[in-house]
Amino acid sequence: MSDEDNVFIGAPGGLVSPSHVYEYDGYDWTEIEWIGSFNDMKSSPAGNLAIDTGGGIYHYDGVNYTVFNKGNSNLTSDLVTCIDVAPDGTEYAGLYAYGLLSDGSVAIYDETDWKRISGSKCHGYVI
Repeated sequence: MSDEDNVFIGAPGGLVSPSHVYEYDGYDWTEIEWIGSFNDMKSSPAGNLAIDTGGGIYHYDGVNYTVFNKGNSNLTSDLVTCIDVAPDGTEYAGLYAYGLLSDGSVAIYDETDWKRISGSKCHGYVI
């Protein structure tokens, strides 16, 4: 739920059908335009959604999406395995490791970019 008491529900897709994200404002359900599959989503105290995917982390402010991935942020992997939002709005993400040169890690969002928590190595598992 968001600060405005809106409810967000996600229905992950499969090989054929895409994922769907819906918002309920207390009166009506609205499908939010969505672009692919996702693993998890959490609402922040400000009412924004943080959605983790195999292509990075998406922030949805009710109108626009902002994507954070390896190419445009400090995330060390695009494969995000989980996300959580603390009561103060701080976001944490677990990143999956793949290949010989990549370690999984935990990242924290500082309201401008994602930063790897110093020394965190998950070796493919979320801690």
